[in-house]
This record gives sequence, structure tokens and C-alpha cells, in this order.
Amino acid sequence: MGIRMSTRQRIRAVLERLLYGPRGPIETEGLFVLGMHRSGTSCLTGLLETSGVRLCRVPRWNRFNPRGNLEDDRVWTLNERILRRLGGSWRHPPETIPADAASWSELRAALQPYSKFEPWAIKDPRMVLTLHLWLPVVRRYRCVGTFRHPVAVAESLRTRNKMSLEEGIALWTHYNRRLVDWHRRLAFPLVSFDLQGEEYLAQYERLCAALGLRYDDAAARQFYCRGFVNHRAGCTEPLTGEVAELYDYLQRHALMTGMLRRKAG
Repeated sequence: MGIRMSTRQRIRAVLERLLYGPRGPIETEGLFVLGMHRSGTSCLTGLLETSGVRLCRVPRWNRFNPRGNLEDDRVWTLNERILRRLGGSWRHPPETIPADAASWSELRAALQPYSKFEPWAIKDPRMVLTLHLWLPVVRRYRCVGTFRHPVAVAESLRTRNKMSLEEGIALWTHYNRRLVDWHRRLAFPLVSFDLQGEEYLAQYERLCAALGLRYDDAAARQFYCRGFVNHRAGCTEPLTGEVAELYDYLQRHALMTGMLRRKAG
């Protein structure tokens, strides 16, 4: 039996056909990978590809990611353009992003290649900030989030972008505040990039089960090379204030939390 549409859904479908014709929402199912810069979004996206999730036009190598950052340039450049329209950038994000910060046509054009296959994934750390603009353009979607210790992220940003630790922590807070907001609204799986080796792969296997994806152990291990994962020891000093609250929330809701607690018990 087919799924019955509500009156509101039928009205929306009619309006979309009238307004956009064949340029309506993308019908294929997408997966948005959400997470702060230097927090394992590239690693997670590459693993998703080993499970049959399709990527589009993405780089396979760069200086800071030997496996490539796997970001579609049509998507990340539009996200950055949106931030700059508001006087910001990925490094200096605006406090708020209004719903009219991007037009339907430019968002739809960036996603057009994804209408040809499914499931597909898009990864861009800026998406944590702009997701509300993209979701109306996709009929069916899911999200997955990834996070990393704030000091580890700040240290990585200092190495890559010559950013002070204070600025890095502030940026971590801004992005992960948005990640937590989205998680509270959409309740998607969260994975921790602080885990390493076998624990990280076990976490990914559990994610596959949660998403209904196949887990290919050989392919996952071939992609996930510990030598390419730049884990740095987290700060031994306790976190405080909002940073501590955000990191605690993310840890408590991570996929491996229950598993590790059972193991410890």
C-alpha cells in the first residue's frame, strides 16, 4: 500500500510543480555529513563510499588529506559564497543565516548531479551552518554527525591555518553549537573522531547498521589508515563553560557511548 499524502503535502507538491516544473526538489535520497573542520568529516565520508554511498565530483588528494577532503566544489563554493554575502567566511561565520541567503535555483543547480543516483553523500563542514537552506531542495535525506575534542581541533587548525588556539576553540564552539542544535532537532547518529583504530572501525560498523548500509570490513580497513588520521592528544586540563557542555553532549550521544559503557562494566 502506498504512503498517503496529507492535504498539506499535496498542496506543496502541486505548488512545486507549478513553480519549478522539472526543477523541483531532488528525489533521490541524500546523506548530509555534518561536522566541524578537522573533525573527521573526510574520513567518515570516505568510509561511507566503501559502503556504497555515492560521491560526486570530489578531490582525492590534498596536502592536508592524503585521501582527499571529498568536498564537491559546487557545494562548498556556494556555501562559502553564502557566508561571504553576509560578511563572513568559514573562519568568521555570521551569527545567523537567514532563510533567503541563497536562491532555490542556485541550491538546486549545485545538487542537480545528485539526482542521477542514490544514496549519495555531501560533505562540507560549512553545511552545519547552512543546512536549513539545503534541506527544502531535497525530498528525502538523512544526516550523520562527527565530532572531535575541541583542543585537538584547535591544534589541527593552528597547524593548517596558523590559527591561535583561542580562535580555534571559539570556532569549534560556534560550529558544534550548531551541530548540537541540529542533533536535537533531527536525532541523527553521531560518531567520535577521538576514537582510533579498531574502536573507530567498530563505531563505523555500528553506524552502517543504524543507516542500513553494508559494512565492507576489507574496504573500510583499506581506506582507514591510521597513518592518515592525525590524532593529537586532547588537553589534559578540564574543559569549562559552554565548550565543556557541548563536548559532553556530543560524547553522551555518540554511537559508541553505550557500547563502551557495557564493555567497561
